[in-house]
Amino acid sequence: NPGYGAGYTYEVGGTCNDDVGYGSTQGPVVFDADKQESDGVDWIQYMGYGFNVMQYRPMPSWTWGGRARAPFFTNQDALAAHGGLPFAQPVSVGRSAGNFQTENDQGAMIGFADGALRCLGTNTGYCTASGLQLPKGKIPIAVAATGESEFTLYLVWDVATQKAELGVMAMLSNAALGTPGKGSLYGFIQGGNWKAGKLLGFIPLPDLKVPTALAANSSRGADGGWHDAADKAVASNNKLDMTDEPTRQTFAPSGFNSLKIGVGGFAMVASKFERKVTFVDLQPLFDYFNGKYFGTRADFELTQNDAGNAPSQWPHAFEFAPQSKPVVLATMPFDDMPTAVYAGFVNPGRKVAPLHAVVATMNGKLHQFDVGGLLDAKAAVAAGVRILGSIDVGRNVTSIVQSKHDRQDSSLTDLVMASRGDREIQFVTYRTGTGAV
Repeated sequence: NPGYGAGYTYEVGGTCNDDVGYGSTQGPVVFDADKQESDGVDWIQYMGYGFNVMQYRPMPSWTWGGRARAPFFTNQDALAAHGGLPFAQPVSVGRSAGNFQTENDQGAMIGFADGALRCLGTNTGYCTASGLQLPKGKIPIAVAATGESEFTLYLVWDVATQKAELGVMAMLSNAALGTPGKGSLYGFIQGGNWKAGKLLGFIPLPDLKVPTALAANSSRGADGGWHDAADKAVASNNKLDMTDEPTRQTFAPSGFNSLKIGVGGFAMVASKFERKVTFVDLQPLFDYFNGKYFGTRADFELTQNDAGNAPSQWPHAFEFAPQSKPVVLATMPFDDMPTAVYAGFVNPGRKVAPLHAVVATMNGKLHQFDVGGLLDAKAAVAAGVRILGSIDVGRNVTSIVQSKHDRQDSSLTDLVMASRGDREIQFVTYRTGTGAV
C-alpha cells in the first residue's frame, strides 16, 4: 500500500498475479456534523478491488491518502462563493443515475439547510460547479437528477409560504466521455461532472403539504452510441462538435441520432405522513430544450450566444418560457406511509420490459406502477398512472437505487434497497415482470 496511508485492512494469502484489473467505487456522504466539522460532508470508498482482493468495508478513499477528507467546503474560494459565511448542515444529497454513460456520470449534488447547493464528482469525474444557491427560505428536502444529468430537481419546503415545491435546474457539465466536446448545451445529455447550473423556477405541488422523498429519471428512445455526420460511430460523445451544422442535424427529428437523446422523463414526490405520491411530467422540459437545440439554426445560435442569468437568457426560465414548465399529472393515495420511491426508464434496444416505478411503504410492501406516457415522447394522461401489483419486502425502506451489475438489462429491471426496519440490504428483480426479492 505504498504512499496511501495506514488506515486499511489487508488480505494476506497466496501469490497475486493480477497487476492489471483494479477499480473502486467511492463518493461523497453527508452526516450530522459536530463543532469541528463545519460542513458535514466527507468522502468514502465503498468498494475496491485489485491484486485478486475485494474490499467492501467502507473506509476513507485512497484518493485522499486513506484519511478522512472532511470538511470539504471551508477553503477560501468555497466560503467566498457562499457569501463569506460557513455552510449550514447538509440535509440532502442526490446523484446522477447515469443510465447509459460512463464513470464520469456519477456526480452528487448536496443541499444545505440554508439553500446552498454544492456538487462533488468522483476521482475520475470532477464536479466544479460552485456558488449555486436556492432563493432565501427554500430548504432542499431532497435532491434528484434526471437519467443523463440533464437537470437536477429539488424538493423544496418554502419557509415563508409553508408550501411544497419542485425546483428545476438546467445543468452543464465539463467535457467528458459522455458529454459533447464542443458546444454549450445546458439541459442536454451531460456527465455528472457538472460545471454550471441555472435555476429555471419552481412547480407548486398542490396535493402535498409535507413532502418527504423524491425520485426522477429520464429516457432516451434507443440504445447504441452516437454517430458522426458520415453515420460512423464515434469513440465517445466528446468527439462530436455540436456547433457543426451537419452534426447538429443528425439530432434533428429525422436524424439518425434523434432517438439517442433524452425524450421524456418524470419525477415522483412522496409525502410519508399524508400517504400520497405525486407524479410530475417532465416532457415539456425535454421538448422545449430539444426544440431549441435541434430546431432552426437561429434558435440554436441563440442558445450558444445569449446565455446568462436573466430569465429571458438561455436557458430560459419558466417565467419567460411557461411552455417548458413540468406538469403535475397525478397524485395517488396509499393505505400505508410511503417511505421511498423509485423512477425507472425505458430502452427499446433491450428485449426486457422495463420497470416503470415503485413505491415502498412503511410496513413492508413494494408497489409496482405503470406510468404510461411519462416514460416516452408521447403525451401522458393521469389515467396512465396505475398500480400493477405489490410484493412483500423489508419494513421502512429508506433508499431504492438502480442495480448496475451489468449496466444493461438488469439496470432496467433490478433494484437495491435499504430496509431500515429489518436492517437489511435487499436485491429485488422485476426481470419476469413481477417482483421478487
